[in-house]
Amino acid sequence: MIEMKKKWVLPAIALIMLGFVMAIFGGVFKEKISPSILDQVKVDGGAETFAVTTHEQVVFETLPGTLRARVATIVSSRLLAGIKAVHVRAGDRVEAGDLLAELDNEDLKARLTSWQQQVRSFEVKLDQARPHFERIEQLYNEGVSSKAQLDQATANYQGAIAELAGANASAQEAQTALNFSQIKAPISGRIIDRLAEPGSMASPGMALVSIYNPTTLRVEVNVRESLALNLAIGDELQAEVPSINKAFTSIVEEIIPEAHTGSRSFLVKASIITDAQLVPGLFVRLHIPMGTEQQIYIPQSYVREMGQLNIVWVLINGTAHKQVVSLGGVNLDGNRQLIKGLKAGDILLHPDTLSH
Repeated sequence: MIEMKKKWVLPAIALIMLGFVMAIFGGVFKEKISPSILDQVKVDGGAETFAVTTHEQVVFETLPGTLRARVATIVSSRLLAGIKAVHVRAGDRVEAGDLLAELDNEDLKARLTSWQQQVRSFEVKLDQARPHFERIEQLYNEGVSSKAQLDQATANYQGAIAELAGANASAQEAQTALNFSQIKAPISGRIIDRLAEPGSMASPGMALVSIYNPTTLRVEVNVRESLALNLAIGDELQAEVPSINKAFTSIVEEIIPEAHTGSRSFLVKASIITDAQLVPGLFVRLHIPMGTEQQIYIPQSYVREMGQLNIVWVLINGTAHKQVVSLGGVNLDGNRQLIKGLKAGDILLHPDTLSH
């Protein structure tokens, strides 16, 4: 019998302890405020009030976009040659025409020198052929020289002209190839990345450096069909860059005239003002107006938070009644948007001016 009692003692104690813990978490032992004190308060004449009214507000749809540069380029090699030097690094600013990299060009210099020497040789040959042709032509006109001699002199003269022209073209080609060994910036801007290092072998089309113009940044965003069709070139939109906590005015400059069949959206590109903190690839929120609707905003100072609830006090028949409301975002004046809980014409009371 005694052992039977012992078997029930431990479970009983455990149940009592569990109930005690639940009572603590349930706030049984905490002092409570009388509901009547919070739910309604008698209002005197000194309470501050706010009349709830509706206002026509522009409604925006916020879409995610990406910051990209309208003017950007990848500078590539046009030769098969070793990379001698790279003079820039990521983040450097350059002007159009600045030297970015150099390729080995000793063989190109030798080729150019060879053709330049041939040009001088053919110039000498032409200088000899021209007076000879002119003399034979004069003698032929006087009847002293034969037609065969004239033909031979003409052929020598025209051949010298053609040889000089070919040598000049080859020398120009060698000069152009030598110029290609000096990689220069095609645009003014900022270096995005250095894609090659000295000692590597460059080949035609191999990327060496990427550059963008920071003054040509714009937002690119996919906009659903019904919204995009209401946009026009020149429209001003608000763009927000969360990573730097800044907002900018953007202007629509391009709407791709073809909808994406998968997402049923148009690609919209909007320019944005230059800022030192803006770089390509940043995440951007673009706010596009959808139309207008009647909305209610109330001052934040009239709202009190109780746990996860937002509470306001409404004046009804001379008494302040507590009302739970659902609130949205904050407008430029610092007021909170009302989702539900009040209607136009309600009178709010400032909680700090109520006499409890």
